Amino acid sequence: MRTWKKRHKLTLWSVIVIVVALIAVRAARAQTNEQIVNAGFELPYNEQGAGPIQVPHGWAAWWEDGLHDIPGIQGGSAAQYPTGRPEYKAATLDIDPHRVRSGGAAAQWFNYSRTGYAGLLQRVNVEQGARYAFSVWAQCWSGDSNDPTICPPDRAYISLGIDPDGGTWVGSRAIVWTQWSAVGPDYVNFDSLAVDARKDTITLFVSVAFKWALRHNDVYLDDAALQRIAEGTTPEPCPTAIPCPSCPTPEPCAPGSVDYARIKQDVYDVISTWDTR
Repeated sequence: MRTWKKRHKLTLWSVIVIVVALIAVRAARAQTNEQIVNAGFELPYNEQGAGPIQVPHGWAAWWEDGLHDIPGIQGGSAAQYPTGRPEYKAATLDIDPHRVRSGGAAAQWFNYSRTGYAGLLQRVNVEQGARYAFSVWAQCWSGDSNDPTICPPDRAYISLGIDPDGGTWVGSRAIVWTQWSAVGPDYVNFDSLAVDARKDTITLFVSVAFKWALRHNDVYLDDAALQRIAEGTTPEPCPTAIPCPSCPTPEPCAPGSVDYARIKQDVYDVISTWDTR
């Protein structure tokens, strides 16, 4: 009898230990980037539709063509010099160690002697109803000089967005975007707004705009991370249209008072050109 009780007690404690361990692992996972495929933008890179578009595995490229201003960015030469498809490739340690924050590679895309409006996206698996945000490190090179350390604060801008429905249409008004932030010559971490997942997938968007048509307009990304946010810590943000020429500005709203069922998924005549193959 004592032996049975002792074994029963040990078994009970073993179950408790395992349950506690699983809870701890789940909590730890909520704070890691394991839901993002290739969060470090490491090799290999895959061709997406054309040879000059080499995209890190797990990600898809998008860009916008056209002659227009970039809303939210005052001035610049985008209205005189059209944006177009950039060249995407890997920035590796053997080419320039400064471009790689960790690991062996970082994502890079650039426009030569023209403005640019492009980015990357990825759909990730999440828990429906939970709140998420993500971040990414970015730096740039923008100028007519061949000095790669130049990128003044009025040349390259970044915005992060999340589609809580897991859509991959960069023009969707369901996407919650941040305001534009200036990118500089050294790596800085940029954060998205927190969004409640309405399905079991969400889509992460990185958007970068170059204000001036310069010889070098390069951006570099590294070390993306997805975070699960504790409930009640952040008000639900307003949905915003992507800051692009073809997308109308949404009506203002107050955080926490959004009726997503009434948000219309508009179809835009002119939208970003991208291919997720």
